Amino acid sequence: MNRLQEFLFRAAEALRLDIDLDVEVRLPSGDHFVADACIHRLGAPKGMLVVKSFDRIRGLTPQIIEAGYGYSVLSGPGPAEEFDLAVYIEVFSDWGWADDESARPEWMIDPSDD
Repeated sequence: MNRLQEFLFRAAEALRLDIDLDVEVRLPSGDHFVADACIHRLGAPKGMLVVKSFDRIRGLTPQIIEAGYGYSVLSGPGPAEEFDLAVYIEVFSDWGWADDESARPEWMIDPSDD
């Protein structure tokens, strides 16, 4: 588990979100790649895919969206960076809730509150 995955996992666990790490994503075209994480119920119907490098998904973004995922490229936290849950609440809120609105978590920041 790299530091980005560690921080995403900690945030998802604290916020009661389902997360899968090292997710192999196969697209209808036959193209595939490994995402560092998929956080379910955020960003798009199938969840938000997170990769550390855009090179991993270069040329695939239209297919990713068509397949029902959102995606985000996040650099890993630096060696001295400490985990800050508030940062992840803001990021996850920016991605948006992609599930039944009645199940939307209370911690999620409303875009109009920014």
